[in-house]
Amino acid sequence: MTFMPTKILITVMTYPLPSRGYQEIVCTAGITELLEWVRLYPIPYRYTKQQFQKYQWIEVGLANHASGNDKRKESRRPDIDSIRILGKPLSPKNDWLERRLIIDKMPVSTLEELKERNPKDGTSLGIIRPKRVIDLEIHITRTINLNIPMSVRRFRFTGTAEPVGST
Repeated sequence: MTFMPTKILITVMTYPLPSRGYQEIVCTAGITELLEWVRLYPIPYRYTKQQFQKYQWIEVGLANHASGNDKRKESRRPDIDSIRILGKPLSPKNDWLERRLIIDKMPVSTLEELKERNPKDGTSLGIIRPKRVIDLEIHITRTINLNIPMSVRRFRFTGTAEPVGST
């Protein structure tokens, strides 16, 4: 497998999920310096030597996901040991100015456009900007006790995530 060094601004990191093959993984995506979307999989984040953050530039060797079931065009297999952090996370100050200098260069789609492109070319990542926000509802829920070590924390999903035994 050939890995190409690639500079990426990390823009997406999910909550760690259990994995049979990797203990746990974090779905991670970003924008390359060539302004292309890229999904990094697998990232066993907690077990990597370099702990990067959202909106931080990294350099990592990437290989195409030519084999396997992942047919999404943005997916790449990272060489975890090659991850190198390239500075501090971009600041959110001045209305996200540093971040927007990159993000605003990315094409904007509608959800319908992304859905149409997926079966044709495997597109699965993109930016969607609503034309207008009709409503925003915020519901206060019970606080989750996150002081439980991650290795023993289990959640049940009933609309909201609650630690097992928290009732």
